[in-house]
Amino acid sequence: MELATQHNAPIFRPHVTLLGGIYATPAVAMHSTRRLAHSLCCFSLTPRGIAHSRAYFRCLFIELVLSPALLLARRQACRLFKLRHANYRPHISLLYGKLSQPQRQRLASALASPTNPLSMNQLALVNMGENNQPTYWRTYRKYYLPDA
Repeated sequence: MELATQHNAPIFRPHVTLLGGIYATPAVAMHSTRRLAHSLCCFSLTPRGIAHSRAYFRCLFIELVLSPALLLARRQACRLFKLRHANYRPHISLLYGKLSQPQRQRLASALASPTNPLSMNQLALVNMGENNQPTYWRTYRKYYLPDA
């Protein structure tokens, strides 16, 4: 939140996007997300380091290792939502925006890279709305994953 405020950027909760581009009614999407949540258990996410890019939604982020558990969750999500297995770069966004390369580099260098594994313990179904801005995102439902 502090980074967003400092850079006049949208405020959002850090998260891992497992699958985007879902076009379904809320009822169908909630049913599929519930099925996905019931097929998974909590698993660890391993940070790789702080990275940045020119992409608005990946201005500054924590890169994650594509572990077997995360890959399985991604594949199951694609199957349930009938979407192709496109390239997947798992990450936790820290800042959205359009900053220059030197600004992004400075921010990435100033942040300590996380070293401890993080826990993937819930799934949330989020409607990004018409304009994809975080202030309009609406969480339909959260599903907690059982411990392994």
